[in-house]
Amino acid sequence: EKSRSELPCLYAGTFIDRVGHGTCKGKSEVDKDFIGIEDKAKKCPEGKILCNPLIYGLKVGKDEAKPADPKAKKPEGAKTATEVICVSPGGGATAACNKESEKANSKDSAIKLIRENKEKWNDFRKKAEAFISFEYKDTLSKTLKAKGVTDKITDERLKDLKITQDALRSKLKKINESLNPEDRVSIPEEKATSAK
Repeated sequence: EKSRSELPCLYAGTFIDRVGHGTCKGKSEVDKDFIGIEDKAKKCPEGKILCNPLIYGLKVGKDEAKPADPKAKKPEGAKTATEVICVSPGGGATAACNKESEKANSKDSAIKLIRENKEKWNDFRKKAEAFISFEYKDTLSKTLKAKGVTDKITDERLKDLKITQDALRSKLKKINESLNPEDRVSIPEEKATSAK
C-alpha cells in the first residue's frame, strides 16, 4: 500500500510533492527553468495560487492592454498573453483554473508553452495519466481506510478527487485537440456504473 504522502497531489493543475503530514499545498510561482514566460510574470499576487501554465496557458497582462510605445507597429487590438493565471486557494482550484483559462482564451499560449517545455510536458503527462485513471480512486480509498480515516472523510476526499479528475480530464481533452498524437494525454473513457 502507498502512504498518502506518496500519492500524487494535484493543485490548480500542478502536481506537487506533499508537505508535512501529506498536506497538498499549491504553488504561487512558476519554476525558474520554465521557458516562455518572462520573469516578471512568473509569480501570482500574494494570497493566490498558480494555475499550471502548461494546461491553462497565460492571460493578457495589464501592461499589454495598451501598447507601451504608441508608435509601435502592433496590429489594432492585438494583445499578447503574458501573465500566469492565478486563483484563490482552496477546494475546487483546478475547476477554477479551467474557468479562468476559458475566460482568458488561453489555449494557444498553453500549446506554445507545451512545445517550448517538452520535458516538463512529458513529466506532467505521465503523472496526469496515472491521476485521471479510474484505478486511482480505488488506491486513494484503500490508502485512507488503511490509515483509519472515517468513511465520511473518505467519501468527502473521493468526491473532491472526482471533481478534480473531471476538471482535469475536461481541460486535457481540449488541449489534446491541438497536440500531435505523440504528445497527447491518454484519457480513459468514463465507465458505466451499474446500479447497486
